[in-house]
Amino acid sequence: MKRSLILSSLIAMLALTAAAQNRPQMPQPPFPYQTEEVTFANDEAGATFAGTLTVPADAKCVLLMVTGSGLQNRDEELLGHKPFAVIADRLARHGIATLRYDDRGFGESKGGELMMATTRDFADDAAAGIAWLRQTGRFQQVGIIGHSEGGTIAFMLGGKGVVDFIVSLAGTTVSGDSILLEQNRALYGELAKDLTIDDIRNNPQIKQIPWYQFFLTYNPQDDITKITCPVMAVNGEKDVQVPADMNLNALRRTLPADQRHLIKSYPDLNHLFQHCETGMLDEYEAIEETFSEEVISDIAAWIQSITN
Repeated sequence: MKRSLILSSLIAMLALTAAAQNRPQMPQPPFPYQTEEVTFANDEAGATFAGTLTVPADAKCVLLMVTGSGLQNRDEELLGHKPFAVIADRLARHGIATLRYDDRGFGESKGGELMMATTRDFADDAAAGIAWLRQTGRFQQVGIIGHSEGGTIAFMLGGKGVVDFIVSLAGTTVSGDSILLEQNRALYGELAKDLTIDDIRNNPQIKQIPWYQFFLTYNPQDDITKITCPVMAVNGEKDVQVPADMNLNALRRTLPADQRHLIKSYPDLNHLFQHCETGMLDEYEAIEETFSEEVISDIAAWIQSITN
């Protein structure tokens, strides 16, 4: 039973699919900004990435957008929702440029090892995107915005000093085994009350997959302690995948002090930053909202406050 719960939790994170639904927030033309189809490469991994650069007039800063776990396209498309397309549109209307891209080996991106790839490899992909944005010479500041695993990658790159600012959307700040333990308790209640971290670590099926092994043992706090740039980290209080209190409190304890930081949780928002009832995964598809407009407005205001 314990093995089944653990794997069900992992599958729930990585394998959601859906039929078409009404998505009223999707951007509609005409657009008051330009978009460009671009490519960049992680030469060491043998991967080339296809993406969309969204550029409003006179944009001085740009964010690389990094998706969550599982192979996803540049819009982070899930259950008919395209949150990255919505976020890119709204930020552009506030004068902020973005680059979103298809994950390695997915969509129009080509190459790159997948079977053995871990979050560290995907962080290298994101670093290649940051380097490309700097090489264009078009922007004064280059930041990163990541959702879930992408938020964790933002902390990784922040620890390496390669970005000017970080926006983490439900990024993990504690080790993955702790995350999975809380996930199972939130999703399965009494059925998971006796589950332990050792049960998760010793699951033989998980041990066979490099991504899971890295996820279970990597401690983001090691990188967070090295961050010197401004950080905005937000979570929904009804998130059952990356619990808000656990992760934001760990971040507050570990992140070096800086008056520019913004660490905030939002009532009634789930892991996808939708207003919800329970936060459970089976609500994601039925909710018409793709991403909280309040959160996007807060992101735009915070970026403008640290870059102007």
